[in-house]
Amino acid sequence: MKLIIQNKTYNKDAYVNWIQNQHQDSMPNWIKEHLAFTKEWLNEKDHINVHTSGSTGDPKWMRHSKTSVIKSAQLTIDYFGLKENDRLLLCLPIRFIAGKLMFVRAEQAKLTLEIIAPTSNPFEHINDDIDFIAVTPHQLSLGLAKCPENVDRCKKILIGGGPISQKLADQIASLNSSCYHSYGMTETITHIAIKNLNGPKASDAYHALPGVSFKLDKEDALIIKAAHLDESEIITNDIVNLLSSTSFQWLGRRDHVINSGGIKLHPEQIEQKIASIITTPFLIAAEKNDTFGEQLILLLEGEEKLKIGLRERLATHLGSIELPKAIYTVKQFSRTENGKIKRKEILHHFFKTKRD
Repeated sequence: MKLIIQNKTYNKDAYVNWIQNQHQDSMPNWIKEHLAFTKEWLNEKDHINVHTSGSTGDPKWMRHSKTSVIKSAQLTIDYFGLKENDRLLLCLPIRFIAGKLMFVRAEQAKLTLEIIAPTSNPFEHINDDIDFIAVTPHQLSLGLAKCPENVDRCKKILIGGGPISQKLADQIASLNSSCYHSYGMTETITHIAIKNLNGPKASDAYHALPGVSFKLDKEDALIIKAAHLDESEIITNDIVNLLSSTSFQWLGRRDHVINSGGIKLHPEQIEQKIASIITTPFLIAAEKNDTFGEQLILLLEGEEKLKIGLRERLATHLGSIELPKAIYTVKQFSRTENGKIKRKEILHHFFKTKRD
């Protein structure tokens, strides 16, 4: 294993020595986080503690056995064909599970891991070819907008942490880089299913990694069974179209479903349809309605002027039942530390303010 940080290359032992000799007071926070995880990973305990991001609920601490973490890392190594000395770029916060697993994969497969400060556009810091990089949709969008030539230097790009807009999907389709969308969560130690986004295997379905299988509960929410996890089954809040025991199409979150006049609508599906015509962050949600029980609404981040002519443009992309009955603006959306929109918190604050 080789690690590159601040333009210097270390083997694992030298890296541990270097990071332990740094002065805590002058050390950037992102390096402090690497120090903390390195110590936790190398200590004698048989587990690590992981903090969820809070994008779909209240942030919480979880515990995973190191055995399960190593098995998860090996699944990714095998699936993507990563081999000794391949170069990885870690540009995600290591305090969350996705960042931690990049480090563990590098250790297990004797890879070269370049570590940089988490940034909204990591691609602007790429100076060499990268074999594997994990990013959020927002990071990839900025990379394509500002330095597409550096995106092209990445052979395999794993995208996670949020849905991919139609605009971004169209851009990905023409890339030379092999791009994948991951399905997973802190509970599953990152991804347990992968969707190919471009190339001859491009698909609209997620396919399970080896040893992972799926079934549904009575409300069509996904249940995961994975041989490498400590828990025998994980019941999710994700509503899916189950294609087989190892593949599914994702529809949305169970706790986001809107029931308008008896018709169930998935906000995430509607958001994807209109992502190409709205330039500001937005959410589809529901508010109470005396006639239909709930009615669809659209929340925009920004000023009131964003609403001008928007309903007419939406009508060209949505059916009448999907068309928001009201459009509101919110000055600024709240976000997690790694940039995900806090849907639940935004809506709670919006409706509280609206009542007041």
